[in-house]
Amino acid sequence: MKKLWLCLLFSAALINAQESNVLPASAPAASGTAAPPEQKIMLMFSATDPQGNPVANVAKSQLSIMDNGHLGKVVDLQPLPDLPIDLGIVLLGRVDFAQQQATAIELVKTLRPGKDRAFVMVAGGDKAAKAELPWLSDQTALINQIKNLDKRVGYPDPFEYNMKRNAAGLERQQTQEYSADVTSFFDFAWQNYTASPRFARRVLVIFRTPMGHAPGMSGRAKESSQLRQLHVVQGSQYFRTPIFIVGIEDLGTYMSGPKDIGQISVSINGGSGDAADMRSKDRMMQRVIEDEYEGGRTNLNEIATESGGRSYWTKKYTDAIAAIRSDLTVPYVVSFVASAPAEVHAIKLSAGDNVRVAVQQTVVQQMPK
Repeated sequence: MKKLWLCLLFSAALINAQESNVLPASAPAASGTAAPPEQKIMLMFSATDPQGNPVANVAKSQLSIMDNGHLGKVVDLQPLPDLPIDLGIVLLGRVDFAQQQATAIELVKTLRPGKDRAFVMVAGGDKAAKAELPWLSDQTALINQIKNLDKRVGYPDPFEYNMKRNAAGLERQQTQEYSADVTSFFDFAWQNYTASPRFARRVLVIFRTPMGHAPGMSGRAKESSQLRQLHVVQGSQYFRTPIFIVGIEDLGTYMSGPKDIGQISVSINGGSGDAADMRSKDRMMQRVIEDEYEGGRTNLNEIATESGGRSYWTKKYTDAIAAIRSDLTVPYVVSFVASAPAEVHAIKLSAGDNVRVAVQQTVVQQMPK
């Protein structure tokens, strides 16, 4: 966490279109005391219809913005279909890697030559990646880079749940180190955006499995999961980078044993007793696994929603890529006056019943002076 905040402070001056815009103070009140200055906030969002098609004609009159529970005043709305896209793609090294590569190639084929650019990286792996993350706008170069990725070489994944065991003392005594707090692939991605800033639509597309983001069953595990979740959400919001998640379903990897209660059961999770008792223990363990798996899906959906992106759970990854492309077709920039000056703004934006809006849920901005 310390490294993240150092990165945030170092990068603050490099963030484009994110500075506070202060409107002139209104005329002094009758009592002679000046009214507080207004705080103007700019947000970027995407809009699609219920079928997932881009909506290119959202009007200012359609918008309703709730800011910290109060209605904000919409000042301006601009569609920016020609805005460049800065795309980061993060593949997951340990599962379905070839399919992820093929999907990433289809995604970079949608980039506009000479305008959009991208970088590609791998999360996890047995070896640490040392190469820089170049921004590339040439599709052929990007495709070749994706094809040459090694799933065993990647950047640290904070949700890998790695456990290190080191011998200590005599016999079987050990020390255990769980998920050391190191700089993660998210931090490298944020750094890459700020190292080469420009006014563009920032997007991070990541391939993830639910179990790595499971909330955990013990107090320490839950706390660790919550801290990593907060780390990612706050980073995405600070750097104004929505996260689009391509979900990889792999529940079968964690489920074992017979699923039919009519079958003869030999417990795979220990325990003694008759077959019914042993089967009961297996069922209980499987329910725990299912609950953790669904909790991981919920956490991933929350990361996407809070950051202003979306999550997609489909066996055909290309369907997710088509939906992401629809979201990026017509980005909008809306300016509004905050209901009251504040450093943290909880945002809820709507554009009518037939428009699905994706926008970051929290904005941190300096107080007006």
